[in-house]
Amino acid sequence: MKKYRFELLFAVLVGARAMSFAFNKILLQHMGTMSLIALRFLAATILLIIIFPKKITGISKSSLLSGTAIGVSFFVMIVAELSAVKTADTSLVSIVEHVSIILVPIINAILTRKMFGLSTAFGAILAFLGIMCLGLQGGSVHGSIWMSLLAAFLYAIVIIITDRVTTPDTDSITVGIVQLAVMGILALLTSLFTDGISFPNSPSEWVMLVFLVIVCTAFGYTLTPYAQSHISVDRAGIICAVNPMVATLFGIIILHERLSILGILGIILILLSIVFPYLPIEKRN
Repeated sequence: MKKYRFELLFAVLVGARAMSFAFNKILLQHMGTMSLIALRFLAATILLIIIFPKKITGISKSSLLSGTAIGVSFFVMIVAELSAVKTADTSLVSIVEHVSIILVPIINAILTRKMFGLSTAFGAILAFLGIMCLGLQGGSVHGSIWMSLLAAFLYAIVIIITDRVTTPDTDSITVGIVQLAVMGILALLTSLFTDGISFPNSPSEWVMLVFLVIVCTAFGYTLTPYAQSHISVDRAGIICAVNPMVATLFGIIILHERLSILGILGIILILLSIVFPYLPIEKRN
């Protein structure tokens, strides 16, 4: 498969995951956070095992370890994400969360002890100004903004871990199945000590859950290690800008969310911050 096809696949996967924001917000009105995560990811795991039974019977140690590492980091991130979604617009959460793309080169610079470029620093400034605009449209920078920022930091960790533990030779389907299983099991165990087990309470909510399981999870999460293993972290970062765009669109259509002029300015600044560090400005200079 040519490189651009992997990038296109990655963009479709990012868009599929973005659809989950609106459905998660609706389901969280009657379900606990851990119950939703457990049902969603365990059901997706069972579905994938039925489709790919040989992937589990012949699982390797490296696939098990890689899937576990990604699963644990993704679990912590999605808990922060859903905590923010409960009290904030899905568009706001998705946009702030994807400031992670600015954090990836910064964290990489710390890990490799190499200074990041001026474009990355300028992108971080744009992201900060955008977040302030989004926060101030509600009168203050409220708790959901900070929780979204935590999700952004954790998502940056997920991207880095995925990049470190996957290669083009990785059995990405197996890694994806293990990842989903780990997330579901952690959520199920946590739910037993927190909010207990809860379920959707209407046929329409069950339909949403099925959509989350098949499209946003089994498809959106499982193939991500496969697609990302064939593209660079930089390209993955810029393609992730698809997520807030799709999440915002779904929020407006399904949840009837609205944005003020200040909020729209914040979105523009954050989207610019996501793209700016990957423009070849320094090379041209």
